[in-house]
Amino acid sequence: MEGRHVEREAGARASVELLRRPELMGLPVIVVARGGLGTINHTLLTVEAIARDRQTVAAVVLSCRPEDEPAFVEENMSEIRRRFDGLVLALRGELRVLDEVLALD
Repeated sequence: MEGRHVEREAGARASVELLRRPELMGLPVIVVARGGLGTINHTLLTVEAIARDRQTVAAVVLSCRPEDEPAFVEENMSEIRRRFDGLVLALRGELRVLDEVLALD
C-alpha cells in the first residue's frame, strides 16, 4: 500500500488499539524497538499482540543508540530472529536499512 503509513509512539496495546480502526485494517506493521537491554521480551510481546489481532508484522527494526554495545544488539537480534519468523534488522543511524523493509510488498 504505497504512500499509506501510520506512525505511532506508544506501547504495544496502544498501537494495536489504533490498528483496530477499520480504515487502517490491512496495513502491515513495522515494530521499532530499542536495541539494548529489555528489548527481547517487549518486542516479542508486541509482535504477539499484533499477530493475535490478525495484523501482519512486516519487520522488527532495532533502533540502536550510540551507547548500545554492538555485540549486545547483535545478540538481541539473533534471539528475536530465533523466536520470530520474519525480517529483523538493526538501525544504526543509517536510514537506508529501511529501504529493505519498504521494498516488501
